[in-house]
Amino acid sequence: MMTSHRSKISSTHNTPGIKGGAFLLLATLVFACPSAAHAGEKPPGWAEAVESAGAKKPLLWIDGTPYENRGEELGGELKYPGTQWAPPSDGFWGEPEGSFAISEETPKQSAVLAQSETTSIGCSPDGAMAILFRMPSEFVPGTAAAPDKIFLVSRGAFGSPSAFEVAIVNSKLRIAAPGATLTEALKPLPQVDPGTWYWLAISWKSGNGQTEVEWRLADRGGGLVDQGGFTSGVMGDAESRFAIGGSYRTSSADTLFSQIIVWDTSIPEEGFKKLEALLK
Repeated sequence: MMTSHRSKISSTHNTPGIKGGAFLLLATLVFACPSAAHAGEKPPGWAEAVESAGAKKPLLWIDGTPYENRGEELGGELKYPGTQWAPPSDGFWGEPEGSFAISEETPKQSAVLAQSETTSIGCSPDGAMAILFRMPSEFVPGTAAAPDKIFLVSRGAFGSPSAFEVAIVNSKLRIAAPGATLTEALKPLPQVDPGTWYWLAISWKSGNGQTEVEWRLADRGGGLVDQGGFTSGVMGDAESRFAIGGSYRTSSADTLFSQIIVWDTSIPEEGFKKLEALLK
């Protein structure tokens, strides 16, 4: 957070007239600019970094509100039949109404994106996805028979040959992608903390009948928590819709989303690093 320098400047620089006023203005700008993101605004370079991360602009870019797509698909307006949204919350950087959550009144707390089956969002041969989200405020103890499972995003129903989903299962992140066996299909990621913001970035590239997937997890300060990779089949089911959220709890999972970005091109590590540098 920015420390106020107003009293120090006033007491040590009392030069009257234009020069004194100019110095005060310059000092105010110098001290204020680095803290813009902490004052309730996204970093000035965020939009440019998202659009230049890969060779193409995103297909889907949900930027703080679920109703608008800043990406290239679906005409900019997003609809989710049967979904009710909770009142908006402050975003990751403290920006007013900069994050959203699904109301617990929505069945299974899942928002299915209308007409998304007409796009390659989450099911292109080469692609990437990045999610900036806050974990639920608590994890409910689960078992192997009935785990505490909270979906983040998915394309294709679990169990289908080409399902792709990102979920939190018994307090651990997990990616489900096509595999020859159930063990190969479920990729466990690190354990995470409740009520904490995380950035999960995934990139994939297909060739020779298989898909190479890489993922990276960063914390609130943009520090890399963990990263890894695996080999998968075709990502996503083109006949199924893209979905956000979802839980089989009887109570709300209160997961917050600030940014959901999907590309139909793989993103190099350098592209994700530019974005992670702005997570401060």
